[in-house]
Formats: sequence, C-alpha cells, structure tokens
Amino acid sequence: MSELINKLVVPVSVVLALIGVIMAWSRGSANAQLLEEARQNSMIAQQVQLQQAVYQRLSQELLVYSRQQPAIDPVLQAFGLKPQPAQPAQPSARPSTTPSTPAPRR
Repeated sequence: MSELINKLVVPVSVVLALIGVIMAWSRGSANAQLLEEARQNSMIAQQVQLQQAVYQRLSQELLVYSRQQPAIDPVLQAFGLKPQPAQPAQPSARPSTTPSTPAPRR
C-alpha cells in the first residue's frame, strides 16, 4: 500500500502545483485587465478635466468681453453664465374700492 502512495505522491503534487499556477495566472490576468481599465478611466478623467478648464477660461473671457460689448449679454444669460437682470416691480392694478368680504347683514 505504501508503494502505491509513493507512486501517487509525485503526480498528485504536480497536479496540485499546476492548479495553483493556473489559479495564480487567472487572478493575475483579471487584475491586469482591471488595472488597464483603471488606466483608461484615469486618462478619460484627465481629458475631461482639461476640457473643463478650457471651458472655464472661455467663460471668464466672455464675461470680461461682455463688459465692453453688452450686446452679448442675452447669449451669456441664456447659457447661465450671467444672471438675468432684475425685473422692476410692476405696479399692481388699481386697488378695488369694493371690500373683498361683504359686510354682515343685520
């Protein structure tokens, strides 16, 4: 019986070692894919940040330009870059001379 065990020890050990190597390789390739995806997402985030900075500078330049050329204000207001001018309060209609609640009858 011990002879059978001695014959099986080497093949079983090799199979277990191969399974371990395959598992490690599988985990490594999955991690490599996640790492590559993270790198791509990081590059996309950097591009978005650069575009955001460009748009911010452009909007600041447009606000400075609008001080010299107020004709552009409606466009800036439409895009929310400049607040709408405050509307003057409209005088209310002529006050009614009739009371809103009728007088009680006696």
